[in-house]
Amino acid sequence: MTVPRLARYLNPAWERTHGYRVDEMLGRPFSDFQRPEVFARDIHEFARHLSGGSVKEYETTHIAKDGRELTLLFSAIPLCNAAGEVVGTQGTAIDITERKEASSLNESLLKTIPFPMDIVDTQGRVLFLNGPLDQVLGRNAEGERCWTLYRDDKTQCGDCPLKRSLEFGTTAVIESSGVFGGRTFEILHTPMKYKGQDAMLEVFLDISERKRTEEQTLERNKELRELYASLQTVREAERYRLARELHDDLGQRVTALRMDLDWMESKMTPTSAQVSTKMASVNGQIDELADSIRHLTEDMRPGMLDTLGLTVAVEDYLVKFSARTGINCEFDTLEGELKVPDEVAIGIFRIVQEALNNTQKYAKASRVSVLLRQTDHAIRFKIDDDGLGFPDTASEVRKGFGLRGMQERVSNSVYRTP
Repeated sequence: MTVPRLARYLNPAWERTHGYRVDEMLGRPFSDFQRPEVFARDIHEFARHLSGGSVKEYETTHIAKDGRELTLLFSAIPLCNAAGEVVGTQGTAIDITERKEASSLNESLLKTIPFPMDIVDTQGRVLFLNGPLDQVLGRNAEGERCWTLYRDDKTQCGDCPLKRSLEFGTTAVIESSGVFGGRTFEILHTPMKYKGQDAMLEVFLDISERKRTEEQTLERNKELRELYASLQTVREAERYRLARELHDDLGQRVTALRMDLDWMESKMTPTSAQVSTKMASVNGQIDELADSIRHLTEDMRPGMLDTLGLTVAVEDYLVKFSARTGINCEFDTLEGELKVPDEVAIGIFRIVQEALNNTQKYAKASRVSVLLRQTDHAIRFKIDDDGLGFPDTASEVRKGFGLRGMQERVSNSVYRTP
């Protein structure tokens, strides 16, 4: 086999890249400027080239005069005589040493990433994978479709960023379950160039433990909400029982006391003025006690809620609240009673009580409006006033249980009802 030699003509760029003068390189064999194993590989390509084929962007290495290894990209065409015989070549060599070193550096950096990662082309074929991913897979998977490697069902994610065009400089994050044996990963996708072609960097973050913790937290929150709802049910049942006992027992005792007092008053002589004054005072106290018992039982469990329904109970409460506080109350509802379960009715009524209590204490309002409407599938419920509103910063909001209690009532008393 003919040993290929450098050309009869070399431009000055060869001097800048190789460090030799042109006259030192002309006519010398390529083997003088290459490592033996590289020359052995290239000579076969040289033979193919001389047989009439062209060379396009063939990558090889040379050794410079100072011992540096150069990476060159050769392109060449054969030169033929009139008989069609190859008599030489004409070509160019581009020094891509810095580019290769940068690429090698990038790969070295990528290999240090502690998370599994790979680089895939636009079709999802693996071009590069780092050590952690290689360890997970247990083999070199370059050239294979990425989703066949890590997804348990071997199918591409429905929201895979490879299915759409991502702009350079952006990162898309998807959450994928059923990965590497039932685990859950966040996969970060970043467009990049890799060895001259469009590619995608994929970084795999195992969030399985975090997802389990989140699910456990959600489950605990669900259990707490169910416990809260159960406690509210027990509390309302106890309120109902106490209200009935107050109404039936104390109410009857107060009635009996008034009857006894009336009997005693009927037996008094007209001349007992001092006793009559005292009796009148006791009568007044009995009336106040009866009013207190009535208000207490109404607060604990409004009788109208059980007998006349939610709409009438709310309207009656607004009338009494306005009379007690001087705050004008407006009630916007449709005619007819709302058809809601008992736990929803009591939940809404308690929210009205708490909201109006907050208005009286903090809002300094002169007007309150309550809207209560029912549609086919929902209840529209709104309370607003013309008061001060909430502070501008969350840190200034009172850390009480009023709003939190209303939120829990909505979550447990209303939304859990089908």
